[in-house]
Amino acid sequence: MAFVMQQMRAVIERFPDSGNGFRREIEAIEANVETNPHICLGLARGLLESCCKTIQVERGESINQNEGLPARAKREIDRIRLGFDGHPDAPAIETHLTALATGLNDAVAALSRLSNIQGLRHGGAANWANATKRHAALLASAADALSAFLFECHREELHTADEIVLRYEDEPEFNTSIDEQWPVEIAAYRYDASEVLFLLDPDAYKAELAGWKATLAEQPAEGEAQ
Repeated sequence: MAFVMQQMRAVIERFPDSGNGFRREIEAIEANVETNPHICLGLARGLLESCCKTIQVERGESINQNEGLPARAKREIDRIRLGFDGHPDAPAIETHLTALATGLNDAVAALSRLSNIQGLRHGGAANWANATKRHAALLASAADALSAFLFECHREELHTADEIVLRYEDEPEFNTSIDEQWPVEIAAYRYDASEVLFLLDPDAYKAELAGWKATLAEQPAEGEAQ
């Protein structure tokens, strides 16, 4: 039976605007799992990297070309919402799904490091043993599952964000921080700067809120080493 990247093929069917890059990489992997399994060690890794960079571009994130794939993928795993609403244990579900996705990323990283071993991708003697179809299928399947899962969660999060109507009362901590930094006074009257910004320029309010949340996310947790 021919190997098929089922999850990523479903992604390009569901999101045709994701570009032809995914399709080219998927087809290259499928064509070589059986005939040239050693090539797939690099191809599958390349697919996950392409997926992560596409997500970064769509989320307006800067791309550090010197960042390794495991770190890049972990960054997106931590940023993207992987769980779902409507369950009383949603935070725990998010935690465990993040751990699961991180485990897949660790597996892909370990398998892809095999490609750096002499002879498993290039540079070996002609009579050395090499990766087989089962090794290529393992790496390709892991990359297929993780790439598709991250991309679908990413697109779902963007779609949900577009639908959510932001309410002023939903962000009391942010509002307080704005009010304390930028008091608004006109004659004898004082107004909440956050509410003024929310009412007069909602887009600016959302941008400031996103920046504030990003700053909080970058701060080490209490008790964590600086």
